[in-house]
Amino acid sequence: MTVSIDILQPEPQVLPLLAKVTPIPGESLMSLVTRACEANVFPRVADVLGAAGIRGSPAFTPVTALDRAAHLARLLGLAEGEIESRMYPPLQGRGRTGLVSWSGLRVERRFIELRARRVAPGALLDEPYHRMVWTHKALSFCPETFEELISTCPACGKPLGWSHTHGPDRCEHCKASLLDSEPEFAPHALRAKLKLATDLISHGPEVRAAAQSILPAPFRDWDAGELFSAIVEFGVAWEHPGEGRSSTAVTRLKHGQLAFIGPQHIASGYEIVRGWPASFTALVERIWRAIGAPASLSMLDLGPFGRHLLVKHSDTPLRRQLRESIAEAALAARVPLKLGAISHLAPKAVVETLTLKAAEAELGIGKRTLGRLVPDGESYISGQLGSGAGVRLNAVRLRAAVAAYERAIWPEHVAGRLGVPAYCLEAFVEAGLFARIDDPDACRLSAHEAFYERASVEIWLQKMQRLPERSHGSESLARALVGQFSPAVWAQTFKAVASGKIKSQRPYEDEIQRPLSRQLHVHRTDVEAFITRLKPEPLPMGAVMTAEAAGQLLGIRTALVAELISAGYLAATRSGRLWEIRLGDLDAFHAQYVLPPEITRAEQVFGRYPPGAIEGLRQINIWKRAELFAEGFFG
Repeated sequence: MTVSIDILQPEPQVLPLLAKVTPIPGESLMSLVTRACEANVFPRVADVLGAAGIRGSPAFTPVTALDRAAHLARLLGLAEGEIESRMYPPLQGRGRTGLVSWSGLRVERRFIELRARRVAPGALLDEPYHRMVWTHKALSFCPETFEELISTCPACGKPLGWSHTHGPDRCEHCKASLLDSEPEFAPHALRAKLKLATDLISHGPEVRAAAQSILPAPFRDWDAGELFSAIVEFGVAWEHPGEGRSSTAVTRLKHGQLAFIGPQHIASGYEIVRGWPASFTALVERIWRAIGAPASLSMLDLGPFGRHLLVKHSDTPLRRQLRESIAEAALAARVPLKLGAISHLAPKAVVETLTLKAAEAELGIGKRTLGRLVPDGESYISGQLGSGAGVRLNAVRLRAAVAAYERAIWPEHVAGRLGVPAYCLEAFVEAGLFARIDDPDACRLSAHEAFYERASVEIWLQKMQRLPERSHGSESLARALVGQFSPAVWAQTFKAVASGKIKSQRPYEDEIQRPLSRQLHVHRTDVEAFITRLKPEPLPMGAVMTAEAAGQLLGIRTALVAELISAGYLAATRSGRLWEIRLGDLDAFHAQYVLPPEITRAEQVFGRYPPGAIEGLRQINIWKRAELFAEGFFG
């Protein structure tokens, strides 16, 4: 939501409200304003803010009314500093990760809740005002009472906000008391750690200083707001160790969607900071084991804080601390962090090495293939091909790469066995149908950008063979997917067949050797109904395919694709003896022309026959799509 203030409006003549309220230490700005509204019998918060020249949604006042702080202070009869200290002026950067001043601390915008009014009924019962600390999204509980914060009315179920005022302890919609709710509480076993952690963002500077003084040396000089943000990041990493930087938890953390963070996250993050550096070593090892103990761990796989190591990431205390400590922690935990990271961030470590000749003898891989690792491979340490200086390779890293290389199946083989366009395979991996081998050196050895676990592909193929007998009226899955260019559609349709959402039948004995998409038979209506429920996704227009794959997508033979190319209807380029066709060009052709398979389906549905085809082609008929629509051929 975009909130703006009309900066061209005339300066308002601000008169103080009759009834004044006294600010309470730690009180949020909107709490102060709503108490003033209530004291002066104003039902709508916007009416009072408007008197100070503030327009827009009241909830966003702490960030949108920075230039109206003096007017608001005059209206409420307070010192200007009382208002400014409760606002969030920008400090550095923009967007969700930009820093603002929050209660005098440096906090990223993604951690601050503006729209919702989150309250702790028990704390309101003690003192009826809204605490500023409740606006920190990472806190799901009140630091005073340890009760769960609520943001919806327990009576009417509507969200609590700041548009009307009936008192901080009442719903703005139904006026019901919020004190009647029965929230849950943080576990007693965690409360000591939670108290120490949340003291870092207390409104009292002396409380923050005392909480920070008991922490290890690296964190004593940090801004307490940035330190608490690091505690949140560490806590998410500990509680979600197997999730990489693109996982749901990490994405939510990055975008400020923090409803999943609970007391356990804060307690775990605080333990890591308090026990530094041994606790960080344990965290790195925990992440490595959670993701399957790979032979090489990328720094970017280190959960939510992997992104802090990107070159483009802004310089922060957390980033600096991670760069100083991560390689040493990996070495201490015997986690095989990538060799480049160790050499760049950590002192030299003793590494077992192999020459090309020794690697060839031990691993059975030719020197020419091993040479693909020089000089960019993760296993590469030193030396040059063809020079006096022999090439040295990291033995542990190389053995892992060769092991992955030997259990792999190439993309073209997978595409051939499945009977799907090769550019769709990554969507099959994302759908969880089989596994990709991500070892970069294994990919270099194979001269492929990516390849796949042979065992996972075989298991899936065997599963598809255990289907019911074929029934009358079915057609092959490949034919049912003619005209579908989206990788996600192919992957999700195969997944639906495997799970039984789309009923399918196994092939006859004489079809076993065919690609899987031609073996499996389905009812077209089932497939079409399933596809209509899928969310459309953009096509990878730059994907390149062979003429054979293009023919499969169009439902015609490869020779007919070649004729369309030769006649100039379909754009393509030569690569040796083969044609290469961009998906964007194929999609453009499909949008302009209609081929016989689509004509046949339309005849079956609408009972109409097309006009004459375009002349000049010997082996295939094509029609202009616009003309068929104009004549009502498609209904």
